Amino acid sequence: MASLDTQAPAAFLLAVDGAGIPAAIPNTDPTDIVARYFALPPTPTTPAVDSAAEATPSSGHTEVTSPGKPSSENDGDAITLETKPAISTGAALEMEQPSSVVSYHQHAELYLRVRDSAGGFILCKVVSALIAAASPALSDLLDLSKPLKGRDGKLVVEVGGLGNNPYGMDIVLSIIHHKYHDIPNRPDVDQLYSIAQVVEKYDCSHLLVAYMEKWVAGLDWHIVMKKDDNDDDKTLFLTWVFGEARWFARMLSKVAYKATLDGAGVLLDAGGQPWKDQGFPPVILDLITKTRNDCVTKIVRAIEEPLRELMSGDKDNLKFCRTKDANLELKQSCQHLQLGSLMSALATAGLLPFPKASEYRGSVADLAEKVRAIKVARFKLPGVPPHLDGHNNCGIEHEEAVDSAMREDAQLTPEVINQLKLRAQKSGAFSRELFQSLQDTDGMVATTESILKSLRLDALHFKQVVKDSVPALRLSEDDVIVVDVETNGLAA
Repeated sequence: MASLDTQAPAAFLLAVDGAGIPAAIPNTDPTDIVARYFALPPTPTTPAVDSAAEATPSSGHTEVTSPGKPSSENDGDAITLETKPAISTGAALEMEQPSSVVSYHQHAELYLRVRDSAGGFILCKVVSALIAAASPALSDLLDLSKPLKGRDGKLVVEVGGLGNNPYGMDIVLSIIHHKYHDIPNRPDVDQLYSIAQVVEKYDCSHLLVAYMEKWVAGLDWHIVMKKDDNDDDKTLFLTWVFGEARWFARMLSKVAYKATLDGAGVLLDAGGQPWKDQGFPPVILDLITKTRNDCVTKIVRAIEEPLRELMSGDKDNLKFCRTKDANLELKQSCQHLQLGSLMSALATAGLLPFPKASEYRGSVADLAEKVRAIKVARFKLPGVPPHLDGHNNCGIEHEEAVDSAMREDAQLTPEVINQLKLRAQKSGAFSRELFQSLQDTDGMVATTESILKSLRLDALHFKQVVKDSVPALRLSEDDVIVVDVETNGLAA
């Protein structure tokens, strides 16, 4: 067990009394957070002696007897020295200095230790009763944790895992402790994503009801006006958490078109990270995969079918030459010209042989860009203006097919629509406009009224009013309180 170096900064030294119990050290330095907030338990092992120079006689020092002998057998061989408590490496890590301490209430009696993006941590001073009442998940955070004990007697609870970020935690804790002046009116996508991570982990999106209407309106502005600066993956997550169905369907298509597959067939996001690690349920991952595969199939069909028909050379199937004035031989020449230019363009783009939809592992966006770049030549009479050219409309029309496939929003399943409605009711984001484009195609989508009726029975989200089973109050004469009407005071 490593002993604490005497040359270490004063902020990391603990006083030990004769009983081996850490004693508080007065500290006037406001930056010495560790000495103010943390006190580690003593290590029961014998303190190590580094050198004879450290054995300095002094009053109040602890006696350390020679190893292997009882104190009665040493007969004056006892050594008096200034001891240093042996602190393990793990314990030393607990003394890491926080970047800041934020108090959310004057009667706060608990610290939440939240990791920041730089790897340090922030101490959030909170009221445990308010935290526990906010949601069952937050109550479990306090009940199931193994807190440290602060030097001022307050407990310190470590907050870890997904959703552990300072901005989102700050907003949620500010709402819980009624610090409404600190809540933003129009947070951007990154800020909303941070908030969504926290409320999803701790199941407390109901705390956002009062702000959600403004936030949804602000989200429209951020997505439309700053679309190139936004992270589509983050937008998809926050719209799922808040139940913003309109943008969720659009964002799901966008992220699906950027998704790829690794060698094992695992779905990856635009950054190359597995989608299964992004905090979505399996039903959403299946929907992303299906949306991606459907679009790949449509793009492949836009090239594969014309290519097959052009290569067949069928004289009775000349639909890609649309002129009405040319004879059969000229129509065949037009299609041969289209076939040659198509094969050349596919080879140049690295798409020959053209990939099968089931085997393609790249992104839909990349495939669509390559297919759009393909230029198919057609027959053209020299010296004829375009408006008189009968072959002006000839071609395989692959660009139109690709654009049509890429413009389609994802087709949400009834299960996903119901989940979005439930989440929107919880967070306060629900409005009929958000769901008007999501039609009930198979009768499986629950009505908003049924979801809201079920949700109102949950005491976490709505107050419960019970009139029929109110217990009767029986007061004795000693318990009766008389109200003085004139003074509005109480008289015994």
